[in-house]
Amino acid sequence: MKHAKSAFLKFLFCTVVIATWILPQPAEAQAVTELEEGHVVILVTGEYEDFDRDALLSEVNRIRKEAKDEGLVDRYVPLVWSNGLEETARTRAAELTVVPGHIRPRGGRNPYMTASNGLRNSAESLAFNERGIFRGVEQFYAEKDAFLATDLHAAHVESSDQMIGHYRVLIDPVYQRVGAASFYSPDSGVYQVAFAFSSAPAERKMTLPAFPHAVPVEIDASRVTALALSAEGIDAQERDVVIRVTGAVTRTDLFADEGRTTMTAPIVNGLSWEVLPTSAGSLAPHGEEMILTFSERGPVTVRAQIGGVEGAVALEATPSEPSTPAEPKPQPEGTGTRIDGPRREHVAAEVARRYFGDADTVLVVNDMAFGDAISASNLSGGASPILYTKKDALPEASREVLRELAPQRVVVLGGPSSVSRPVVDDIARTAPAARVERISGADRYAVNAKTLASTAGYVAVSGTVFSDALVAAPYAASMDAQVALTTPFAVPEVLAARLSTVPASVVIVGGPASVPESVARRLGTLTGVAPSRVTGRDRYALSAAVAARFSEKAPAILVSGETFADALVAAPLAQRLHAPILLTRAHRLSEEVAEALSNRQVIILGGPASVGEDVAAALQ
Repeated sequence: MKHAKSAFLKFLFCTVVIATWILPQPAEAQAVTELEEGHVVILVTGEYEDFDRDALLSEVNRIRKEAKDEGLVDRYVPLVWSNGLEETARTRAAELTVVPGHIRPRGGRNPYMTASNGLRNSAESLAFNERGIFRGVEQFYAEKDAFLATDLHAAHVESSDQMIGHYRVLIDPVYQRVGAASFYSPDSGVYQVAFAFSSAPAERKMTLPAFPHAVPVEIDASRVTALALSAEGIDAQERDVVIRVTGAVTRTDLFADEGRTTMTAPIVNGLSWEVLPTSAGSLAPHGEEMILTFSERGPVTVRAQIGGVEGAVALEATPSEPSTPAEPKPQPEGTGTRIDGPRREHVAAEVARRYFGDADTVLVVNDMAFGDAISASNLSGGASPILYTKKDALPEASREVLRELAPQRVVVLGGPSSVSRPVVDDIARTAPAARVERISGADRYAVNAKTLASTAGYVAVSGTVFSDALVAAPYAASMDAQVALTTPFAVPEVLAARLSTVPASVVIVGGPASVPESVARRLGTLTGVAPSRVTGRDRYALSAAVAARFSEKAPAILVSGETFADALVAAPLAQRLHAPILLTRAHRLSEEVAEALSNRQVIILGGPASVGEDVAAALQ
């Protein structure tokens, strides 16, 4: 109880108190144009809030006008929206996933940045909350009373216990331009809000790109504590292989008792590489990946290293001549049925509507929380559908199907930082006959542990590799087992505690790059039996290897192996149909998957952007 209370008080404090730093104008402005030695670039996963900029600017200027009318400032200067400062704020909002403060994760107490159009910020204000950017403005404005009670002429006013800096910056007429961004990261569990201000009266025009879901963030390499490498063939001759690296990254955590937690993230720049033997092949960067091209047959080891941390993957080089495509096999009638929708929540709703009309229980997860969705499959077992929600809004498509199904029970997976209390209340109003429950925990692994009720066995997968977890879900159900999530570097304590008290056999789905041998050995120690493993040369071959364990008469579910949004709702459907899940690239079906799909009825989940029309046509 003491620990829970401490965590709650820390959370309450950090969602109300916001760090601010009013910056002196530097003598020289210099943008970072290349990666510094000892730094790496990681991809931080999350979602930017798509807010109404005009409405936000109107609210900020209302506060500034009020300050002038009340004599708190000598003039009213309405702020002008700046795309350059929004670019800066976007970068800072994503960086806050690693370091939630004014020390940037690349090192140095200097959050000054120069935007692509040359505009440099003069001040920044940060906020952390569960509602987003407009809540950030409310937090800044809440300092007004303390500002009114503060003697602004007193020495060391900035060292006062009263926090007034955010409101002070917000109303200061010296600032003429503003940009802001809000980024929700599953790793932090909150919206990270950044405002950037400038005294510049004008700026060069620039156009901002669309919001990405994976944001490159430069960090000091000392934050990387472990590396895991994976390899995936990308051509028919298996001559070129994509090498990807995932790192364990230490992040500052406002809500953890120790103040530090570990996140896993792809590392896309800053590593040193080695191919052994050197004559076996060559590596070349290609965007955010490394491409290994084999020069000769035989075993090959690829190593990546930064500082004293190293990771490696062993391969067998077997380049071959292009083969003549086999004649297509006859497919049963109905192959290539597609379930589509304009957005991920529509696909989920349509699956629920078509296949789960008799469901007594409905499972609801945040559409960015793939770990919770996989854990939901443990509760489903093919009897309950998964519906998607946003953190702070229940999509209309999900609302409609909830009304249609009229379930007796709704289970929400994830805490308030994933699915807010107002959304849970909205669900209760939408399905008034249902008993609404929540399963939450400190992270995806804690949530997963609470869904493990089976003693028949477990299928262990990486909690950071959605593709492995997805194909494992129906396979686990076929054995009356359940999916247990591991980290890329250890067995989570919550899972270890369960396996110690309720031991059962374990099958690992995924190669050593996803679930390392050290984790496999630990699972064996906990259960008393060494786990078996199902693997493949890449995620597509792995899905085919798992499918081979299903009846040849069973249908198959085909989903994207590149994006998880449409794919995750496939797990309950596959469980219900006793069908395997197979993965494809958007516009190319691998030979292994094509073979696994032959003579099966196929249901495609997702639109042409996820599973292309050319792939669908190849199934006919």
